[in-house]
Amino acid sequence: MAMCSMVLKEAISYYVNHGSSVFCVFLDATKAFDRVQYCSLFDKLLDRNVDPLFLRIMVIIYTGQLVKVLCNGVYSQNFPVVNGVKQGGILSPVLFCICIDNLLLTLRQTGVGCFLGSWFVGTLAYADIIMLMSPTATAMRQLLALCDEFAVKFDVMFNASKSKCMLFCPRKTYKYAAMRTPDLSIGGSNIEFVEKWPYLGHMLI
Repeated sequence: MAMCSMVLKEAISYYVNHGSSVFCVFLDATKAFDRVQYCSLFDKLLDRNVDPLFLRIMVIIYTGQLVKVLCNGVYSQNFPVVNGVKQGGILSPVLFCICIDNLLLTLRQTGVGCFLGSWFVGTLAYADIIMLMSPTATAMRQLLALCDEFAVKFDVMFNASKSKCMLFCPRKTYKYAAMRTPDLSIGGSNIEFVEKWPYLGHMLI
């Protein structure tokens, strides 16, 4: 968490100190862990050459789950869980990151967004917290469009109402830029601009 926050702050500082604005979009993935598709997850683990014995254990654990609901003191019948990684599970954040790794690679391959030297820092992810960073609104729209495509393909739901955008810019252009914030959207809905927002336990202002 601390490393992710440090990279974000250093990237913002670098661009602002060199006279460039920075758009940061904090994407909220609704019930991200619950929507993980098992077939997609296990395919990605196979692609990473995970030990077959370990993978077989994972398949048994996840596809063999039965749960029941307690309501007013009455239990429902058992029913299978067909998707999602365990909330609070030690492996769950890692498995979710594996699921969205293709999105992060696709965003990097665009060649747009923020860079520190040759290092792409246009997207930072920690578990289900995804942040996009770009020096221009046009580039940010391109990154958001790729997120929309990924969401449709892999049944991820980005919630625009809980997602936020911040604009960082040099002091001499701040007042002018703040009055002309562009429309940025995810899932067909506009993302709200805010003046401060918490990111991994750190308040950005």
